[in-house]
Amino acid sequence: MNPELLLDAAVALVRASPPDGIAPEYVDGFVARHRGELVALLAAAFPPEPAGVPTHDGGLRGEVPIPKEEYAEGLRIVTEAGDHGAISEVTRFRMRSVMLYSGEPAREEIHITARVRLDSGREEHLGGEAYPELRRPNAVVPDVSLDGGRTFMAPSYAWATVSAAFRRIGEYAEKASNARKPDMRQKWSQEATAARATFRRHLASFLAWRREWPSVPVENLTALGLRRLELAAIPEPTAADRAEAQRTIGASSRTLATWSAGDRAVVYGLAGGDGSAPVLPVVRVEGEDLVVDQDGRELVVPYWMADHARNDSGVTDVTDAAIQRWMGTQTRGGVTGDQRAAAAAGCVDVTFQAGALGEVRVVCGQDGRRDVWHNIWHRGTRYGYNGGRWAKGMVPPAGVLEQIRARGITAFG
Repeated sequence: MNPELLLDAAVALVRASPPDGIAPEYVDGFVARHRGELVALLAAAFPPEPAGVPTHDGGLRGEVPIPKEEYAEGLRIVTEAGDHGAISEVTRFRMRSVMLYSGEPAREEIHITARVRLDSGREEHLGGEAYPELRRPNAVVPDVSLDGGRTFMAPSYAWATVSAAFRRIGEYAEKASNARKPDMRQKWSQEATAARATFRRHLASFLAWRREWPSVPVENLTALGLRRLELAAIPEPTAADRAEAQRTIGASSRTLATWSAGDRAVVYGLAGGDGSAPVLPVVRVEGEDLVVDQDGRELVVPYWMADHARNDSGVTDVTDAAIQRWMGTQTRGGVTGDQRAAAAAGCVDVTFQAGALGEVRVVCGQDGRRDVWHNIWHRGTRYGYNGGRWAKGMVPPAGVLEQIRARGITAFG
């Protein structure tokens, strides 16, 4: 805001309607005598907006990184990812290089590392550049704790941790079923039981956070994916729960684009005690939901809890036997042969620079114990993919996947 223009506007308002006993000429003279002081007061009261880079929480950071020599505990910074926080620890160490037999003098370098306590809750190593904080964020989404508040993690990493805990149950169960010796079968069965308990604790913590922040975008989190895990965590599922679970498993092949008003939907979420589900007309589609008509009442049903009716009988069988038949078509780890073939056909070994993301390397066809794994190497971390799932639930950053797909590589989904 320009203080000169602000002063002129204020003077014009006062001259147009001066206080009692004050003539407009007196106002002009006062302003002429004290204009410099008045402009300085207005400039201090209304400082200009600093130039900088907006952050995702409504804050502002500088454009030039802070030199590491200026790092200090308590210094407010913004990370490369746009997270605000304060440096909590600074470590300086000296490295001395000696070239034996060369006669060259020893070289010394001082390396500086830091940790940062983010406003969202977690503390982490400052891996990239730190930028000066020009304006604090308007609101900060808190991090997620899956262990009762002892440690915190970013929501996207928390969701990946919950998903990995769920997959670990299947991995241990598979090992138990494949074990030849009774003691090993017992060992892996116990591991599966413990993994199931861990998964339920992690999911409960994540759901508590999600109820507080339902609209915050989380990488790789979808309503369908979250509902799948909610159903898997139910200790004693009903027939309706099992019916819904059966539909969510393969829901990725069905999209909202296939639904329209007037369609007839098999609503598995309304399955009765015998496992049967009614067929109801679709009134309209709203977001990820179908609005169906049941005896004159409108019901809202998530699209993955329904399927297109294939007959006019009004009932479709979704009993446990049907679920087992569907599950029998799956291969190990929930990955089909078609998925593996599609992944193998779209993989190319390549190394490239992805701008600010740095170097990305794709390595195809690494043979594992059971599957063929394609790998992405980024910043020292390997992300393995077998055509249907990511190893250990570790998913590379979305920007890395976009760069890979932009080069015509389709092996990673």
